[in-house]
Amino acid sequence: LLIFTRLGSMLILIPIFGASNVPNQIKVIFTGIFSLIILLTGQYTLGIELDQFDTLALGIIFEIINGLLLGFVVVLIMNAIYIAGHLIDMDMGFAMVNVISAQDDSEIPITANLYYLMMMILFVVTNAHHRIIEAFIRSLNIVPIGVLRFSPIHVNSFVDIIKETFVIGFQLALPIILTIMLANLVLGMLSKAMPGMNVFEFGMPFKILIGLGVLTVIFPVTVKMLGWMLERMLMYLEQILLFMR
Repeated sequence: LLIFTRLGSMLILIPIFGASNVPNQIKVIFTGIFSLIILLTGQYTLGIELDQFDTLALGIIFEIINGLLLGFVVVLIMNAIYIAGHLIDMDMGFAMVNVISAQDDSEIPITANLYYLMMMILFVVTNAHHRIIEAFIRSLNIVPIGVLRFSPIHVNSFVDIIKETFVIGFQLALPIILTIMLANLVLGMLSKAMPGMNVFEFGMPFKILIGLGVLTVIFPVTVKMLGWMLERMLMYLEQILLFMR
């Protein structure tokens, strides 16, 4: 039950595993079977005495926090995609165009959805989901079951992750931002040179065309950047596990 709680708390925040379009029954069955496999194939230390209900309840609460600590790292790094998508869509003129996220049914920018799909492909192809499961199993060896090890060092780590999330999001969006800025300068000069031209009617499709063209050109660089994001995510996950010792 305690392993199930820690695993379920982590998986609910992990892409693909915790997606809202996956039926809850499937999530519970998968988590239960996987928890049983982990229990039967490893030797783990139980940090509490399961002789009273209040001790078990406290252990479940601690395991929820332990699982959320691991899953929260993935969520924070993934948010860089949404930041980049929001910045890009605001400049391209897609600010009012949103789609429903497959992860949590929230509205996200259309470019962020494109980046999210690309990230999910890399997530599976590079076996990042395997490494996350390996990190979870190591957490069972590091932190005894039913024990909470949360310190101010974890807070500092999450602050660093949040700061890097904004930096990565801005870096992803920077080529589009600079290109659209140059396009706006060109449109401004055209409006001065030809006052009779309807800049708004011409500018919107022009910026969309330029933005899509730049997205196509920088696609290989974007894929490498998303792969680097996955490596940073796994690195921070290892860091959180290190601070749990």
